[in-house]
Amino acid sequence: MPTYKAKVKTYQTNGHDIWDIIALKCYGDERCMNYIQDANFDYRFQDLFPADIELVVPQEVTIENNLVPLTNIPNIEQLLPWR
Repeated sequence: MPTYKAKVKTYQTNGHDIWDIIALKCYGDERCMNYIQDANFDYRFQDLFPADIELVVPQEVTIENNLVPLTNIPNIEQLLPWR
């Protein structure tokens, strides 16, 4: 599970920022966007930001990998006949 440390404590939006771009700028990974959304409940339905909105950025987040490796699927040979 990768852990990311934020580069800033708050983020001042630029015109036309969106959640995943904000996460990419703050953490270096756009998958962290839900943590910023959770910390900024009042803006949760905002898709496109105007300039000068100050958002709180959690300082450390951990992404859990919930993907199942193909090797853990029972009878994988029967599921994937082209392999």
